[in-house]
Amino acid sequence: MNFRKIQMLFVLSALLLSTFAIAADQVTIVYPTKDKPLFSVVAPKDWELNPAEEEGGFFDLNGPSGAVLSFRAIAGSEKDLDNAMKEAGTFLGENYKNVKLGDAKSVKIDGQPAIQLSGEGSDEDGNKVVFDMVWTAMDNGHIAELWFVAEPGDKEGIAEAQAILNSFKGE
Repeated sequence: MNFRKIQMLFVLSALLLSTFAIAADQVTIVYPTKDKPLFSVVAPKDWELNPAEEEGGFFDLNGPSGAVLSFRAIAGSEKDLDNAMKEAGTFLGENYKNVKLGDAKSVKIDGQPAIQLSGEGSDEDGNKVVFDMVWTAMDNGHIAELWFVAEPGDKEGIAEAQAILNSFKGE
């Protein structure tokens, strides 16, 4: 075997091992249960999971930097998206100050049409935060609602949160 082939085998082996190491640091979370899945996301193992307390309730993922993601599914179809978004607006108004939201954007998540709304505000302690919210009517008769809240300077937390949101798979 010549030196070039040995070198290529070494590089390929290193790539495979790094792929397995990355996968080992991830966990798949299924909502609401593995027995009756509506959707799943993949998150780093160092994000703390707070499960939903009831069907239709939010489960939260808390990142090491303070970024928080919240997910839930509620019964509904595309015609119910406006109500879900209004509920979110009410929640923001009750729990954050100086809320400013951008225009809703049509996006795709897991190949499905979705609505994304981003904005900013202040938490109860006056710290500035950014929001990103996505809603999609899934083929299983439910609306998935995905949120994250982070401090604007938390680039790593925001990037990890975006990756978790992008891993969304409807069941």
